[in-house]
Amino acid sequence: MKHVVVCGDLVWDTHIARLQFDPRGYFQPHGQTQLANRHGGAWYLSDVIGLSLRAAGVDARVDEPERLSHAVIEEDGPNSGGIAKGFSVWEWFESTQKTATAKVDAKGGIAYKWRDGPAEPGSWRIKEFLGCQEARWTPELAFPPLPPCRQKPDLLVIDDLGLGFSRQQRSWPDCLKDPSLTPTQILVKATPGFDLPLWQTLLEPGCASRLTVVTSAAALRDYGAHLTRGLSWDRSIQEIKTVFTPGGKGAALRYCHRVVILFGTSGAAVFSREPRSPIEEEHPPETLRFERFVYDPAHLEETWSADAKGISFGKASLMTAALAPLLLQDRPPSSHAAVSRGLAAARALHREGAGRDVKKFHVARDAAEVFTPDAHLAPEKTYQSAFPRELLDPTELVSPSDTPALEQQTLLTDALGLTAPFLTVAAQDIVRYGRDQPLHAVPFLSCGKYYTVDREEIESLNAVRHLILDYQKNRSDNRPLSIAVFGPPGSGKSFAIKQLSVALFGKDQAILEFNLSQFSGLEDLHEAFHCVRDKTVQGRMPFVFWDEFDSARNQTPLGWLIEFLAPMQDANFVAKGREHPFGKCVFIFAGGTCRNFKEFSSPLELCDDSETPENAGQDRVEKSLSFREVKGPDFISRLRGYVNIKGPNPLHKSGDEVHLIRRALLLRSLIEKHHPDLLHPGTKELPISAAVLNAFLGVKRYRHGARSMEAIVSLSRLHRCRHFGPSELPSRELVELHVTPDFTTFVEESQRYHLTTDDIETLARMKHANWRKDKSLQGYEYGPIRDDSSTPKRHPLMIDYAELTPEQKEANRLPARLTALRLEALGYIICAADQVAEQEVAKIEEAALEKLSKSEHRRWMRINLLQGRAYGNRTDDTLLRHVDLCPYENLEDLHKHLDIGIISTIFEFLRTRDLALIQRPPPSSATPPSKSAEIP
Repeated sequence: MKHVVVCGDLVWDTHIARLQFDPRGYFQPHGQTQLANRHGGAWYLSDVIGLSLRAAGVDARVDEPERLSHAVIEEDGPNSGGIAKGFSVWEWFESTQKTATAKVDAKGGIAYKWRDGPAEPGSWRIKEFLGCQEARWTPELAFPPLPPCRQKPDLLVIDDLGLGFSRQQRSWPDCLKDPSLTPTQILVKATPGFDLPLWQTLLEPGCASRLTVVTSAAALRDYGAHLTRGLSWDRSIQEIKTVFTPGGKGAALRYCHRVVILFGTSGAAVFSREPRSPIEEEHPPETLRFERFVYDPAHLEETWSADAKGISFGKASLMTAALAPLLLQDRPPSSHAAVSRGLAAARALHREGAGRDVKKFHVARDAAEVFTPDAHLAPEKTYQSAFPRELLDPTELVSPSDTPALEQQTLLTDALGLTAPFLTVAAQDIVRYGRDQPLHAVPFLSCGKYYTVDREEIESLNAVRHLILDYQKNRSDNRPLSIAVFGPPGSGKSFAIKQLSVALFGKDQAILEFNLSQFSGLEDLHEAFHCVRDKTVQGRMPFVFWDEFDSARNQTPLGWLIEFLAPMQDANFVAKGREHPFGKCVFIFAGGTCRNFKEFSSPLELCDDSETPENAGQDRVEKSLSFREVKGPDFISRLRGYVNIKGPNPLHKSGDEVHLIRRALLLRSLIEKHHPDLLHPGTKELPISAAVLNAFLGVKRYRHGARSMEAIVSLSRLHRCRHFGPSELPSRELVELHVTPDFTTFVEESQRYHLTTDDIETLARMKHANWRKDKSLQGYEYGPIRDDSSTPKRHPLMIDYAELTPEQKEANRLPARLTALRLEALGYIICAADQVAEQEVAKIEEAALEKLSKSEHRRWMRINLLQGRAYGNRTDDTLLRHVDLCPYENLEDLHKHLDIGIISTIFEFLRTRDLALIQRPPPSSATPPSKSAEIP
């Protein structure tokens, strides 16, 4: 039996329920409980640790400070020193929110669906936290005693709430005072204050290497760390890494065993000294390094609970409890399992509150259900894991110069792949099947009908969302909230902000739209201002779109800017000599001449009062002077935010392969809008030919952005059709009004063989059969749970392909989908054997085969790391550990053969289908470099 000691700050919580009716006097009594007390702080932590250990099947004795009675605590009786007193007001909250819920789909991915309430009952949650009365630490008051410690505990857990325990050494357990009793593991729920006596003891070399710390991003912000809130997970990961670098606010913890930082109930960063290889098992790293970031793709730090009103405390306690089994098990699982369960438990606690019965306020109920995961939706699958990108081998199918640097990669490329072949497969899956399954691991932002997975768009739209909500709450700020939106023509600038308005205000939104390029003079602008004023007088906060705000006025570029300076600053305008004020409103300036804010503001570089640089060109100088004359710098100074919307075209000649995903999302949404009957009524699969799909995704440029793609889709002859092929496209002349000529070349290309749905399924079946054959030679037989130590060894996938689950079949199909694209990256294309001369048939060199094998291993590692698996000296699926999560060169030859076998299946398939490989012809106007093969 394991021995656990729990200590720390103690709290006596008083909970007051605000009932749903207001009695007029004592003569209207009620029978409902209205006040309850509960042991909090380290006492509460001890409760949930016991629940967590039981749920994990860990046999342990948990010692805690003596629990004093209500009377002893309230009357400051014996041993009542060091007990703080907290006070909270609870209220019943109806569940009418609109929230994203996750569901495991048929392919094993996580699909997020929006549902409207009330789908479930409300619950009691904290409406107002009244504060905490500080603990008394006078010498005459003793601290509630702990059971004596005669031998070193297996685990010491400390709840440091910053209420005095960390300063009062007399309240510490014996195992912290006596070096001979130093615990095997120490787990601390921390409030940063690393210069206090407790932390000076914990961070000594003898303790630090045993120490696991749980804290929150909010606490680190209070401690001075620079961590933005609720912009994007990519930004959060980037910033939290700097906290533990030398000089960072968390640098004092760099010698700890592990540190977990909570970002609400939706994410957690994990830093540790955990080994990543057999060498590191013998010589562990000396300091912390980034281990993983566990995140919910559908939500950011504060968004999950934004609609589930009310406050809940205890998130860090539940995470601490979830980590306790990890420190007591002889063979601990990947930290992803414990962290995701801790986050899921915190969500369950917030949902349940003090009960879901409006007539029963039950704050002291047993919270055992928070550690009982839903059998149909395990937390390990709800959450994904960002991983250290240096764990992956370098890319094999593109040159290093064409690979983005580590700091330029995103969670999107972690989930879908870094290079064009992988992004192309994901894009085609989005078009064919919809976005849920291909993008299940990718963070996204959904505003009404606008959906984006682009990091920069997510960050800028979330920043604007925060600005609008803060502006709405700030009654003293009556100036218009001025925001600029930029993007190429047809990128969907106005649509994105309008949908953000819908998401924020729903039916209460008030939108006004004016196009300045159509104004004939100042009178038109004043009339528009009067419309704005009318809405504000009605008590509404309108969204006012000023389209083409950067258009010319009286042949003066940007001539309208000067007329907005006073309204933006003073919330009034002057018309016919009279001043007209208006109330709170949001000004949205949608540009039409600049692709982004940087381009619009570039003249600012020369707009200061310093001497004009000698190397500045004459055109730049003149542009800068002109920008100053039209008050461009003054206009920019009044803006409080901006958004850049990218649209379907690549932003640069190279380096923006993610535009394939933007195109796929747009194309799928346009098909659903204009031709919904084309989708399969059950599966929603889109029957579209490879040639047409290649053209939509691979065309060089849409001349008018999203409007061009919509024109082609809407004009396609798809009424009562069951397949979207070349014949259903509009005429060539009409198509080329909207796209570059290579669109037609993609459609008419005939030499390349496109893998069909049946081809992909056959290739996946052959791959599994060959893998099963190799495993059989290694001594494996079927078993419901994998066991590499038994004789014979057991594996649950040692069954026929037909018996695999949809998720397991999909794991075989994905490498099959990549077949043609990987070969093309090496300079080969697939053709029908009877269409090429024998001397044209190419042979794959051994070096190319090794590149394909390394590429497959890199893909397999990326997927498994994203799912939360970690390196282990022995593979154990229940622990999310795998021995092959290491560089390709470190694999045993037996395991390398599995990757080689996957690649060899390709050539076996080509032979059976009378297909051949030829060298890819050089790009020309007749044969464009195809982006993809047909994906089922």
